[in-house]
Amino acid sequence: MRSPSAYILATALLLLVRAAGPYKVSAQRSVAASSGTFASGTFASGNYRNLLAHRGIPKAAIDARLEATFQQLFHGDPKTQAITTPLGRTQMALSDT
Repeated sequence: MRSPSAYILATALLLLVRAAGPYKVSAQRSVAASSGTFASGTFASGNYRNLLAHRGIPKAAIDARLEATFQQLFHGDPKTQAITTPLGRTQMALSDT
């Protein structure tokens, strides 16, 4: 059984990716749409809703939460918060969570 911190990290990563706002996915969308697998919906359109904004959370609060999450996950305490390990100047390894 995974520890609660693994689920917290997974949720934080999801927030980091999704809460930044609408974004487009073109290459994956065109492959999936042509195969008929995802012919409709969010994936096919490439428009992803910002669910935090949809719940009425102000953009400034969302941006602050994203920045705090990013700082914790990528620059936090290596023993208790960060999920990456630097590998030189331009690379990093993702820790097993």
